[in-house]
Amino acid sequence: MEAFGSLVVGLFSLAYAAYCMLNGGTHHRGKGWLAREEAPRGFLFLIVLYLVLGLSSLTYFLFSNIR
Repeated sequence: MEAFGSLVVGLFSLAYAAYCMLNGGTHHRGKGWLAREEAPRGFLFLIVLYLVLGLSSLTYFLFSNIR
């Protein structure tokens, strides 16, 4: 099983994105937990970042283990 670390990073990233969406906020450095209404652009940016990182890590894991 190659690239096991990308599986862990991908699952953790997607799980944290789901946690942030369900709780309606994200953690911002220096400010702590901010709700979606307090920082809407930061919330959207971080959710997209977590989703892209998670999906790309899972895609890499799948393609590296298909062959």
